[in-house]
Amino acid sequence: MLIADRNHLTRIKRPWVTIGLIALCSLLFLAEVGASDLPAWLVFRAGDLWEKSGSVATWIGLLGHALTHADFMHLFGNMLVLWIFGDNVEDALGHLRFLLLLIFAAMAGAVAMALTAPADTLLVGASGGISGVMAAYLLLYPHARVLMLAWKGVPMQVPAGWFVALWFTVNLLRALLDAVGPAAERDNVAWIAHVVGFLAGLVFTIGARPQGVALFQRERIAAGSAGSWLWTRTWNLGPDENGKIDHRTLAKAGLFVLLAGAGMLLTG
Repeated sequence: MLIADRNHLTRIKRPWVTIGLIALCSLLFLAEVGASDLPAWLVFRAGDLWEKSGSVATWIGLLGHALTHADFMHLFGNMLVLWIFGDNVEDALGHLRFLLLLIFAAMAGAVAMALTAPADTLLVGASGGISGVMAAYLLLYPHARVLMLAWKGVPMQVPAGWFVALWFTVNLLRALLDAVGPAAERDNVAWIAHVVGFLAGLVFTIGARPQGVALFQRERIAAGSAGSWLWTRTWNLGPDENGKIDHRTLAKAGLFVLLAGAGMLLTG
């Protein structure tokens, strides 16, 4: 489970697209819980791509489906990754480019899923778009550190590049197994949408990043005492290049752990 990253915003004050998308997806999920059916603009089935390609509703659904989620953990996982990686990618690309990245990756992933899944498959979730955000983070900040709960909940800090590369490898292998294995053994995860959304994110970031935004940026960590160094390397909360402790990371980590626990209790 990914908890937080150490990567300080430098160009913008607030990642409004990231915050807005998290709020919108959360509100729609609450509306979904009390509703019997989804609005037409949030529904997209694989067969719609070729059976109803001339319909405006189909193209709206191709994007709208990314705002819906199957259950709380689906929503929580996507929004957690978006919160951790999205603010820094939005900081690098700017609000408009970041929004276009999300749209491009989400639609690319949905099209890939629609071309490979049975016609009646209902697509839900922002995973394709968020995969594109992870790809952008990989290109921009592979040396940044992320804090994760590894085996048996042990906290571990690893380079973001390692984490994202491992995540992509697992998704690629699962997508390939789905492609060659029997249909009865497939699960309900859109592995191919993750893979194609990720590849779309790579292409978009390389081609559309603003002038002056470098790829493969390196993190700067201020020098400090041995205790400060250990704290930084273990928990990812040490002083930044200005010598300040980033208490926001601790707050974000605690908040999301509490939300995850509360959500699992409420959803049984």
